[in-house]
Amino acid sequence: MKNKLCTIFKSFIPALLALAAFPASAQNDFGIGYGESLGLGGNSPIVIVINVIRIFLGFLAMFAVGYMLYGGYTWMTAAGDASKVEKAKNIIRNAIIGIVIILASFGIASWVIS
Repeated sequence: MKNKLCTIFKSFIPALLALAAFPASAQNDFGIGYGESLGLGGNSPIVIVINVIRIFLGFLAMFAVGYMLYGGYTWMTAAGDASKVEKAKNIIRNAIIGIVIILASFGIASWVIS
């Protein structure tokens, strides 16, 4: 029993000594200048909002183009069914209207920003 206790004690002493060195490392300022050197946090909130709006409008435009392609696919696979052709025409028309609205909102956002 005494041998086991001695072994446990011997294994805890190096662990405690290793952990004792970490509070001394807390005084160092490693990594403080990395954000400035990389240009992080240098933008104003207005610029960040502008970038978010542009990214959001880009995703909407990609969605609208994909929706228009879906309408074209629906038209091509209609096989002469008039209701499917009409549905495809409505999809394409709505996608074009969406693209026009997205482009107009992008233009308005760019105009307001400048």
